[in-house]
Amino acid sequence: MRKIKQPAEQLVYEFDFGASLGASGSIASISAVVITPRGQAVEVLPLTNGEDGVLGQKARLRLDGGTDGELYHVMIRVLDAAG
Repeated sequence: MRKIKQPAEQLVYEFDFGASLGASGSIASISAVVITPRGQAVEVLPLTNGEDGVLGQKARLRLDGGTDGELYHVMIRVLDAAG
């Protein structure tokens, strides 16, 4: 899924894991967030994860910074309630 954010914005994005967890599953915690620039811009400022949290089957990340015109790959690893 592609999301657009300007460098000065601090936006919260939700990532829905409902299809992977099934109807009765829920997220216990976010275990890792890896943000990788894709090399579109010459000088790249980091896109950072400012704050995160979970709500049922959704992981929420606040993303800060970045470079205008750059693409970033955001990978989130979550632990479900069953471990």
